[in-house]
Amino acid sequence: MATNVVVDRRRFSRETRRLALAGILGPPFFVIVFLVLGFIKPGYDPVVRFVSEGSIGELGWIQIVNFLVFGATLLVFSLALWQGFGPRLSGRIGSVLIGIVGVGALAAGVFVADPDSQIIGKPGLVQRVMIIVVWTWLTILALRLWRASTPQRTVP
Repeated sequence: MATNVVVDRRRFSRETRRLALAGILGPPFFVIVFLVLGFIKPGYDPVVRFVSEGSIGELGWIQIVNFLVFGATLLVFSLALWQGFGPRLSGRIGSVLIGIVGVGALAAGVFVADPDSQIIGKPGLVQRVMIIVVWTWLTILALRLWRASTPQRTVP
């Protein structure tokens, strides 16, 4: 038995819609920027290297800004979800998880990766820990959303 989600459009203010739009446009923009960086930055290939390694050396500031913008868009998206879903528990959980991923992306911009996938200093270590946190929360979020979207079986 599938449940229908009823959306009260009056609850969605113009501000909430703008915040949601920023969160929707942020991830594709992030991917486009690191792929273009792979074409223009010598010695960096995002297909073979970690995306965070784009923040090292020449033109590294582009990837740093990319992480910061990406993190900010995820944070405003989580705020839009929080406002849009109201007091529903599933909306609150999703909002918090996306907000955690946003904080992780901001941290990836602040703490630059160490070269050649080695952990040399504290910024590289913090960056690696944040990568683990972000991917763990993204996995939990995906599983949670998948479970919420799957119709529940009832035993006769």
